[in-house]
Amino acid sequence: MADFDLGPTESPPQTSVDFILDEPDPPSGLVAKPRVHIEISWDTEENAEEYNIYRALSSSTSLDDYEHIDTTSSTSYTDTGTSTGTTYHYRVTAVTSGVESDPSSNESAQTIEIESLSVSSVSDDTIQLSISASDPPDEFNIYRARSSGSSVSDYDIVGTTSSTQFSDGGRTNGREYFYRVSAVDHTGESDLSTEVDATTDLPAPTIGTITAGGREATVGWTINDDNDEGDIEVIDPDRSSVVDGLDPSTEEYTQTDLLDGEPYSYYVRRDTGDAVEESGVSDTVITDLPALEDFSVATVDGRFVTLEATDPSNNSSGYRLLLRKDGEDGFDQDGSDYDPVDEGETVTFETTELLDGQQYDATAETYTDHATARADE
Repeated sequence: MADFDLGPTESPPQTSVDFILDEPDPPSGLVAKPRVHIEISWDTEENAEEYNIYRALSSSTSLDDYEHIDTTSSTSYTDTGTSTGTTYHYRVTAVTSGVESDPSSNESAQTIEIESLSVSSVSDDTIQLSISASDPPDEFNIYRARSSGSSVSDYDIVGTTSSTQFSDGGRTNGREYFYRVSAVDHTGESDLSTEVDATTDLPAPTIGTITAGGREATVGWTINDDNDEGDIEVIDPDRSSVVDGLDPSTEEYTQTDLLDGEPYSYYVRRDTGDAVEESGVSDTVITDLPALEDFSVATVDGRFVTLEATDPSNNSSGYRLLLRKDGEDGFDQDGSDYDPVDEGETVTFETTELLDGQQYDATAETYTDHATARADE
């Protein structure tokens, strides 16, 4: 076998090539849609591997004034980092093999907000709400509370509607309710609107029967509402309170220790704590005026007679002595009126000069401005 020496082995020469990747074109067709959270979309850019999303609160020609908020391989994007009722400006760039394009044109949109919430009508059991939004959402969530609140947790959601009108029926009479509304679409739910409140109408009580007796009067009524809160107050025509704090289930009240022979009438006031209504005035009744007691002849002195009686009344305005000759029908007043005495005291009557040998029947009349009562003859 022969040996050969091939000498040193040399490597083939190496050649390097420098090249620059083409920068992708800026995305076109950028659209920003007003939603609860802004939706943006753009046209597909050929060879783009992903897209950078930039956002600002105002438009600018420099991308440095925008914040990079996300990167996506899709040609649409929902910006969930937005606030209700705010306008946002967007630009998008295309990225290929790490090379970023110039930005797209600027497009802007405002997130949906509830511009106004108002009460359009109220009845005794229904509150009608009217809603206005910056752009129509898919629907509105209706929140309600019994007291003023500041966050979602303070309210109960009581309905959803796609209409700008909402009727909240089945409410309790004379009760105050507080409302807020949010906008809802497939991107999420907006912040709550400002708060409005309304109180349902309170039907007035209906006055019933009224009766009077000795130093007392009883008035009845019907409560026409379905509210179990608050109370009932009975007031007199001078708007002074007779009694308050009565339970709503109360149907009548008796006022005692009244003046004899005086007129009484009443209103009934219903107060739920949120609303107040009054009945009309009741009929007028007059308490009993008791007649003089133990009316008798004290002395006879010739043509003059002295009579006495006890007054049980607490309110007499005065007395009249009435006489008639035996066999006559009617009584006539003898002399002048007599001044009143205190309850339980004795009234003394003195006749004028009478006829000799004539028999007389006598009685005495107690009176007030509104009633009279005669003692037994």
